[in-house]
Amino acid sequence: MMINKFKLWLSSRYDFPRQSLAAVSLSSLPKDPTFMYHSIGEGLFNGSSIADVAAHVKKLEQTWHLKGFDPRECLTFTFDDGYRSSLPAINMLLNMGYRVIVFYPLCDPEFRYLPKDCLRIVLDRLSVGSVLRIGDMRFTLHCAARHSRRMLAMRINRFLMMKYSLADYLSVYYEFHNVYRSLLDVPCKEHALMRVDELLPMLFRTNLLKLGAHGRAHYRFDRLRNMREMEVEILTPRQELERVFDVKVESLAYPYGLYTPAVESYAMQHYQYVFGASDQDGMNGNGSLPRIGLDGVELVAGA
Repeated sequence: MMINKFKLWLSSRYDFPRQSLAAVSLSSLPKDPTFMYHSIGEGLFNGSSIADVAAHVKKLEQTWHLKGFDPRECLTFTFDDGYRSSLPAINMLLNMGYRVIVFYPLCDPEFRYLPKDCLRIVLDRLSVGSVLRIGDMRFTLHCAARHSRRMLAMRINRFLMMKYSLADYLSVYYEFHNVYRSLLDVPCKEHALMRVDELLPMLFRTNLLKLGAHGRAHYRFDRLRNMREMEVEILTPRQELERVFDVKVESLAYPYGLYTPAVESYAMQHYQYVFGASDQDGMNGNGSLPRIGLDGVELVAGA
């Protein structure tokens, strides 16, 4: 058993301040950019509110009209992880005539939330002084501030993905889910996933909305070790999405934007469009399409 591995606990005196808004220059954008959001809302970790999305679109429209282009023919908006909170923004963009892709992870039905979000929810709800158990780690929770706990959850999840194979990573979360079932059974609006019956009518209402795959466990694709793991995370989600939603799934987005040349080659055998990382925080291969992340980002005129 590891106690406080790598000092994963954080004292409240090491609180993380809210990160200031990043900025993207409008003049640096390509003619046909693809933008990326995750959850949408007013909370600390939602990144952007629906008002932010509306402001982004307004600035983009002004810029593209000045360039002499129709923004509806040039701009594509994507939403990763299938959060319910993004539905109002998706509806708004569709009503405005924009193309939207929802990258929907098909996590195990045993989980009500993505594995990484199960950890966030439990850390949010544990009291100071509680002992967190996950995998072979046990440590006392010292930090009280919510944003410190979120940073801690991110660090633990990254550590688990580096330590464990895909199967072992899921086993750790199965055990974690059982240990903390009482906390996870209480609904959490922030991390709730879209229901099939919420997404289906939108898919059939307009051809502007497309569905893309995003793995099953939201596991790092650069940690996939063999063909079997690639099949589980890359091919199977496409097949299941097409069966459940009765639509053609042509695109895939890499969780965390991370992958290897072997993963990219396998993905491109099964998808027409493969989306790599955000330009801000990742890598892009020769065959993967880059995206510009707009979570918590301000668009500025630039030079």
